[in-house]
Amino acid sequence: MAKKVKHPPQPMYVDKQKTIRFKSNKIIEYLFEQRLLDLNKIAGMDFPREDRCQIAQLLGSDISSYGDLSYVTGAEAGAFDQQAANLVK
Repeated sequence: MAKKVKHPPQPMYVDKQKTIRFKSNKIIEYLFEQRLLDLNKIAGMDFPREDRCQIAQLLGSDISSYGDLSYVTGAEAGAFDQQAANLVK
């Protein structure tokens, strides 16, 4: 049986408005902007929670909003909040 590999977290950065975000993936951004990636449709489909977390990161979510997503655990949100706090020190 193949070992399940965790998705790596996207790097974080501070944008021009001083918002801490995940670094987006330009291909995912393009698909979303061209309406080829429909998050509402995906929401009703049976995908793993980890994949939902990764797509939110790849879209460049801001850290505070990311923690509010229903599929992000409190532990994950807390860990990313801590990393974000270290960016602004």
